[in-house]
Amino acid sequence: METYTVIGYRPYSFRGTDGRDINGMNLYCSYEMSGVTGESCIKLSVNTSALGGYAPMLGDKICVSYNRYGKVAGIQYAD
Repeated sequence: METYTVIGYRPYSFRGTDGRDINGMNLYCSYEMSGVTGESCIKLSVNTSALGGYAPMLGDKICVSYNRYGKVAGIQYAD
């Protein structure tokens, strides 16, 4: 699992081309990376089911797991 710090978020909701409603959230996170002065950042697109009830707060330390297709499968608070 990857560990990130939440630095921003934006909910989304739209109708897909197949007519189904798609809901989720973009999470903007920072993380340490070797060879980088400061921190790197990443945008994660997370559907509602992968959020699992998680409500982001700025500064949260989270662990992100991915499925075999590279999509976010789940989010947990980091210890």
